[in-house]
Amino acid sequence: MIKKNSYLYHLEELRWTILSILFFLFIAFIFSMFFIEKIIIFLQEPIKDLNIKLSYFRPEEKFLTYLKVGFFSSIFLSIPFAIIRFGYFIYPALKKNEKKYFYIFIILLPLIFYTGVFFAYKIVFPFALRFFYNFAGNNTLIPLWGISNYFDLLIMLTTATGVVFLLPIPLIFFIKAGIISVGVIDKLRPYIIIIILIIAAIFSPPDVVSQILIAVPLYLLFELSVIIGKIIK
Repeated sequence: MIKKNSYLYHLEELRWTILSILFFLFIAFIFSMFFIEKIIIFLQEPIKDLNIKLSYFRPEEKFLTYLKVGFFSSIFLSIPFAIIRFGYFIYPALKKNEKKYFYIFIILLPLIFYTGVFFAYKIVFPFALRFFYNFAGNNTLIPLWGISNYFDLLIMLTTATGVVFLLPIPLIFFIKAGIISVGVIDKLRPYIIIIILIIAAIFSPPDVVSQILIAVPLYLLFELSVIIGKIIK
């Protein structure tokens, strides 16, 4: 019998936490594949105004793309459950003054991530598509977009934007833990703005508008994180 609070006990708890998340992910994948046609139609909304139909060029391309979309859909659906399970795994190790912020972070993490995903899907991604479409101009080239390339760009952009929106969370933690002070942040603000612009350039399509659309909310989140950090501190 494994003694409670021993190393093996915590290892066993971690194992069951990971297994429960994988099981939930599997159920979410089955659910996503059951509604995959509706998901695919929904995700093609940004190209409706462009009057472009997606094509596939290999016999297996459509099937593999559907599997890919279903898999990432299951990941998006599983994120809140995964955060809650991992959260409750580390909850006993938190100090009393840290536990009062536990539920705030449990709610904020998926909320901020989904906000970033939604922002990318509704604003950044359509702007990027219109930029690429207009770049071709009225010449002899006919836009023929592949289903795999379209969804690869969509998944990359939405996932990256969701993760980028989470970057202020570590900043709040560093301020709370005293690793970095608000005074130091004020002095480093010009450099932080440059870093934000670099991050936006990395995780957005190669056009200035999309980069600004990611950089501005990220900067506002940074300023909000500083304010929250001051309050918590």
